[in-house]
Amino acid sequence: MSEPDTNSSPELSIVIGFRDWGLDRLGIALGAHAKARSLLPLEVVVVDYGSTDAAAVRQVCEAAGARCVRVEISGPWSRAHALNIGIRHSTAPYVLTTDADIAFSPSTAKVVVDALKSGDAGFVVVQCNDLPLLPEEDLQQLSFPQLEEEATKRPPWGMGGCAATSRGLFDAIRGYDERLNVYGGEDLDVAQRAHDRGEIVKWLDNPGARIFHIYHPPERESRAKDEVFQDAVARNSKIIRHDRTVVRNAYPWGRIEPALPSLSVCIV
Repeated sequence: MSEPDTNSSPELSIVIGFRDWGLDRLGIALGAHAKARSLLPLEVVVVDYGSTDAAAVRQVCEAAGARCVRVEISGPWSRAHALNIGIRHSTAPYVLTTDADIAFSPSTAKVVVDALKSGDAGFVVVQCNDLPLLPEEDLQQLSFPQLEEEATKRPPWGMGGCAATSRGLFDAIRGYDERLNVYGGEDLDVAQRAHDRGEIVKWLDNPGARIFHIYHPPERESRAKDEVFQDAVARNSKIIRHDRTVVRNAYPWGRIEPALPSLSVCIV
């Protein structure tokens, strides 16, 4: 089998949002994506959503062949907004969103794109496997079959880590809901909206498509007494449960700078 032309236009854009989550984990995740280029022409877009050391983030991205989009922002972290910015900067016909603490097996990206191309699904999510706490050197050296032996399969309702669809669908529904701040349910919400639009949402549990969550202390536990964080999580949950609209956000969505109003109403 001939390898794909790495100079050809990408078939898949992998989009990652990042803010001070650990450059070591980011490097491991990007290194795993780099291995997938032998099977599929792809690009990786990392949105640096206001990290403290912008130069260090860019260096890690460029070392792995990823593109870094810097956002100068000091407000609350928004995974939804960060991913939307990355989607708007991507160029491939298919888009896969993920996190900086998820390592993909080399064939995952191709299996996901093949599933979307087949027409069997319009939106694909991948079964996630949670790794225990492992030294970084072990993560770098272990093969993916070994990682699978170490990992615990996440429950079927535990979405997160990989969501993929066509760029056209993301454009149609205007991306992730930018009212969702911090973390919590973004992939579930966008998959639900894809389903409500008539797309087949496929839960992919394929030996050739494995993703591994690199262990870190759960943020919900470490911020259990943070009222602002907990309020944001509760608000996210309310939006996901009760808002069944398919199209969200003002247009254009995924902007780095706030959109200026297209109409001003003056009352004297």
